[in-house]
Amino acid sequence: MSRRRLASALAFSLVLPAASLVTAACGGEASQRSAATPAPSAVGDANAALTPAAVADAKAVAPEARPLPEASPDAPPTKVPGAKRIVALGDVHGDLEATRHALRIAGAIDGDDRWIGGDLVVVQTGDQLDRGDDE
Repeated sequence: MSRRRLASALAFSLVLPAASLVTAACGGEASQRSAATPAPSAVGDANAALTPAAVADAKAVAPEARPLPEASPDAPPTKVPGAKRIVALGDVHGDLEATRHALRIAGAIDGDDRWIGGDLVVVQTGDQLDRGDDE
């Protein structure tokens, strides 16, 4: 079976149940159309590849659906209070002095590298250890 036919069969086997869920969620009645009666295709004749053998092949290579794990009762919160002040630093390429300088300008550290930023949040893109001499 060609990759295209296999992909088409797999896509159909995933789309039909999802379309029924969306229809039901929107207040309509979910279609009771069976897999043997494919839905009309809006893009050419994609259903031509949906032979029983194609569907069986797609199911053989598709990952098996598993239920989602339950959330742990000790899971951290997904929402946190907003920060009053956020400072973003670009990639410093491992340059320790450039990092110190940027943090001092931002009011995050003092001349002795002690944190004075209070509840300041610092976000840095890139990496800290890269090419600098102080790695």
